[in-house]
Amino acid sequence: MACPSNASQAGDPDDVEVVAGDQPSAGRSGEVAAHGEAVPAIQVVAVPPVTGAPAATVTPASSGDRVVIDVADQHLVVTLSDAQKLKVLLISRIEESKVEDRDHLLSATRHMDPMILEGVMRIGNWLLQPSGSKLAFTYRLPAEPGGMRAYRAEVVKTGESWVVKEIGAGLIHRR
Repeated sequence: MACPSNASQAGDPDDVEVVAGDQPSAGRSGEVAAHGEAVPAIQVVAVPPVTGAPAATVTPASSGDRVVIDVADQHLVVTLSDAQKLKVLLISRIEESKVEDRDHLLSATRHMDPMILEGVMRIGNWLLQPSGSKLAFTYRLPAEPGGMRAYRAEVVKTGESWVVKEIGAGLIHRR
């Protein structure tokens, strides 16, 4: 399976390693899961950007009903209403696709309400975020010995209309 466009190249805004740690991290100390076990700490390790890469940033809005995403010289505001429309389009693209995990992606997306959490619009495990100079939904499955399967669908806004493009599949290799 080919790697999704730029998904494993250092410098992509979504190219971040998440490493489980034994020590609690700031803001998570003392949290306890519902079944009484301590929540493992998560350490986010940022990958240095590639020089000359286009800037793409996410600016969380204070209201929680919208997020502002700057991609390729566009200042996009994505509301929860937009997110509902994007969910319908995303499900349609998943249904049309022939990707290996199609049934899993459908079941993991259909019953999830879009939300904006910490400045990121998400539908279940699908994250709407900058990917290089484009906006895309990304979905990463749990890591396996050969790497992590990932899916990506570019999202384009023209005027007031949204388009979700074809879903691409790839494999992110461990470093």
